[in-house]
Amino acid sequence: MIIFLNLWIYHYFFIEIFFSNIYSSNIDPGMNDMIIIKYQKIFILIYLLIFISPASAVILRADRPEFTLNTDIIPAGQVQSETGYTYTKKFNENEHKIGEINVRLGLISSLEWIFGINSYRVAETEDKTTSGKDDPSIALKIKLVSSPNRFVLWEPNMAILMGTMLPTGKSETDTRQNAFQPLGKIIISWPLNRIMELGTNLNYSYKIENNIRFSQPSGGVSLRLNYSGIFSLFTEYYGYRQETIHSGRTDYIKGGIIITPLRIARIDIYGGRGLTNTGNNKYIGAGIVFRYQ
Repeated sequence: MIIFLNLWIYHYFFIEIFFSNIYSSNIDPGMNDMIIIKYQKIFILIYLLIFISPASAVILRADRPEFTLNTDIIPAGQVQSETGYTYTKKFNENEHKIGEINVRLGLISSLEWIFGINSYRVAETEDKTTSGKDDPSIALKIKLVSSPNRFVLWEPNMAILMGTMLPTGKSETDTRQNAFQPLGKIIISWPLNRIMELGTNLNYSYKIENNIRFSQPSGGVSLRLNYSGIFSLFTEYYGYRQETIHSGRTDYIKGGIIITPLRIARIDIYGGRGLTNTGNNKYIGAGIVFRYQ
């Protein structure tokens, strides 16, 4: 019944209204019919992917694009790839970060291994353009506690992540370093109701920059809205006590939409901006997640 109702809505809004607007009396009627048939096929494909996909009952979870990770673990024996692109504007610099690849392997029901492949960065200013790579990373994510499917403050979902950046050699043209940079994260979430989830992370990383070590505590809070398994929305606030060796505290807000047209694939689109001491930092990005079963 719901599918037939959605089909009627599709027919009324997209056929009767949209196509009546693009129909032009200045074009040969046969050409108008061809244009309408072409757009009908496109809209029908989009409709089938979004509203009648079998993924409507499945939520494919990932550790992107939010800063605040979720507590889910990849099922044992399955592999999930997560990749994306981010454009950042700060002062007079434009930065492109390409890759952002994490490969996650489920080892057992409560444990997964994560390998982060180094991203490629391009930074552009009025004077010059520099480019280079990040260090890769490895990590283990362990699920500690599973909560009931209802909000209980003292019974959250809980996981921890422990890992490090892998030194691949210091370079003047990129962000690679010549020492390990260990990190740890405490990941907590609560289901607020059937479609809403509240998550938080407490993080610590022992960073190095220009051969100087410094501590980098950070944290975030995220509110997620999972609508029908197809559409998900999120908004979050996160910050660092010291993001770089020369900066003080930095805070950000971020939001985005996640679309899951298939059981094993999803895309995300997001944007955010800095709030304090970030040089009017603004960014947008997109990514793809794929589950290999």
